[in-house]
Amino acid sequence: MYNEIMYDTLARKISSFEIFDAHGHYGSDNRVHIPYYSAEDMIQTMNLAGVKKLFISSLIGISNNAYLGNTMVGDAIAKYPDRLIGMASIDPHKPSQIEKELKRCFGVLGMKMIKLHPSFSECPMVSRGYQSVYEFANERGIPILNHSWEDIHIVERILNKYPNVVLIQAHSGGSWNGRSKNDFIDAAKEYPNFFVDTSYTIAYFGAFEKLVDYIGADKIIFGSDCPYMDLTYQLGKILFADISIKDKTKILSGNIRKIIEENSPI
Repeated sequence: MYNEIMYDTLARKISSFEIFDAHGHYGSDNRVHIPYYSAEDMIQTMNLAGVKKLFISSLIGISNNAYLGNTMVGDAIAKYPDRLIGMASIDPHKPSQIEKELKRCFGVLGMKMIKLHPSFSECPMVSRGYQSVYEFANERGIPILNHSWEDIHIVERILNKYPNVVLIQAHSGGSWNGRSKNDFIDAAKEYPNFFVDTSYTIAYFGAFEKLVDYIGADKIIFGSDCPYMDLTYQLGKILFADISIKDKTKILSGNIRKIIEENSPI
């Protein structure tokens, strides 16, 4: 009976919002068993969770084969253009190939964002390869989802040098405990082109409400990191948070829609 009440409550909350998930992955991972990773699997999960659109980047693309990974994502978003949105991956260790691949991703495959994973790629954010990505994105106003825990001064240097780049810091909106000093949270408050997403493995009681109060709902973007993390759990942190409907609307889709649609509709 309790579970039925909870599911009914969650369903009613979900139906009240348009939900865009700005942090998803696509494909298999050689480090972690992901049993359901096809485009059809992802959409079935989205339907169960009430998610309208999901941004995906290829796990193969951010590890060792950007071309293959981007091609896989391109095929998926072409098959399901109303549900899946592509994020381009690059290999920072092959800087001479990056511009050509990004032009293919945005000019041919129809992607909307770039996904960088300096930690996974074992390549620092200041490397030559990443510099060409920032330049490409800055010229075109393309947003970047970034998974890196490098020194905040490096991030600030990028934000100042490339003011047309919208940098979304993965996980930083979900990892804050609401008490400790967090340089990424402070940067989101200070820089107009720096945002944080909400994905993280755990949730600190009351921290999300403090985050909204501190940096404002305008600087927070919903992301689940699915299929690594359960989409409904990640959604619950926002849906059941003690914040206004207006703020939830911004976080769940309004902010990422505004960022993307400055260049092209979604």
